[in-house]
Amino acid sequence: MSPKTVTFALEIELTLKTSLRYRAIIKSHIQAIEKKHWAHVIYVVFSNNDKAHLTRRLENIDYIPIGETRVPFSRYRKYISIFTIDEMKKLKHD
Repeated sequence: MSPKTVTFALEIELTLKTSLRYRAIIKSHIQAIEKKHWAHVIYVVFSNNDKAHLTRRLENIDYIPIGETRVPFSRYRKYISIFTIDEMKKLKHD
């Protein structure tokens, strides 16, 4: 594997979910990241409005339950990006 190779999980958001549901989804992503299955999660949404709504949903997550511990979500937020379809089209490929 090249040092420049990074594996991403890609979530195509067709419908917004509750913050509680995102907490469960993100927990599974965190476990995959810790096992080195991928390094980052990218959410792709249709519009800027959807991006704003998803951002607010994620901001409503206080913690992620890991085992018996409630770990602050802020610790994991850096592993998640949100892009619109148009933003994804503009990303530069090397």
